[in-house]
Amino acid sequence: MMESHFLNLHKLKRFVYAIMLSNLRNDVEHGIVDPILELKRLYPGREHTESVAAATASLFTHYVTDRD
Repeated sequence: MMESHFLNLHKLKRFVYAIMLSNLRNDVEHGIVDPILELKRLYPGREHTESVAAATASLFTHYVTDRD
């Protein structure tokens, strides 16, 4: 029984991340997500690009990795 709950939670997590990934570009374009600030929040000790496009790509990669 417990195993089926974990499987359902994993499916839900993948579904939520799929929505986040499909909306990321539009969220950045409309100012809902600032990818540079989000990367600084996720990785405070690292240097970050000032390019919105590069930061968006990095954030996308982070979400894909975290999803799996």
